[in-house]
Amino acid sequence: MRPKVSSTLSLNNKIISMVSSAKYLGINFNKRLTKATHIKSKKISLKLKLHNLRHLLRSNISLNNKIPLYEQLIRLAMTYSIQIWGSTKVSNLNLLQSF
Repeated sequence: MRPKVSSTLSLNNKIISMVSSAKYLGINFNKRLTKATHIKSKKISLKLKLHNLRHLLRSNISLNNKIPLYEQLIRLAMTYSIQIWGSTKVSNLNLLQSF
């Protein structure tokens, strides 16, 4: 018979509550440590950034000025924590590619 495992965790006599997901260094983790939560929130974030940039991207400024905007705001946000995407499901990667 297995001994009962306590579901409460404490540190310095303070109880740490259980949560279904947490964000650490900009990466969302869920209780199963899948990347789905992170990728869904990343897609929403990227859509908002792109929406905010549309006015500038459609303006008459030169392409040489538009490319750095894209690279600094969209591409950097997209590639942050890209290392964890290698082990994610293809369906999660498809979410980002369809952004």
